[in-house]
Amino acid sequence: MTAEKIRKSELCARVAASCDGVSKKLVTTIYDALIAEIYKSVAEGKVVSLTGFGSFYLTKHKGHPVRCDKGLSVSDYVLFKFSTSNVLNSRFRKDYASGNCVVSEGLRMKRVEDDDSKSKSNSRKKCK
Repeated sequence: MTAEKIRKSELCARVAASCDGVSKKLVTTIYDALIAEIYKSVAEGKVVSLTGFGSFYLTKHKGHPVRCDKGLSVSDYVLFKFSTSNVLNSRFRKDYASGNCVVSEGLRMKRVEDDDSKSKSNSRKKCK
């Protein structure tokens, strides 16, 4: 089963429908402003914490040589991360246990379970 995606336009339409008298256009404008502000704040080195939802932040990663090509290396880089709150995780666990939450087979959580049975070295592609 592949997870059904809800795109930005549908999400904004759903939010507008749940708020009496608010247009989809206004919700879309607020959505764009929210995403831009999260990006700007995280780029400034701040952690954006949304109570009951989670936190957005940057993590630094050290560069490393490429395994299969002796002349190449990956430079230091940053990753934009999101960490869910315990409140949100608890709600999903409770809903899942009561059958009110559907988990797609194609989600990362399923692949992580599969990878646990393999050793780390076996799960990486071998160089030829």
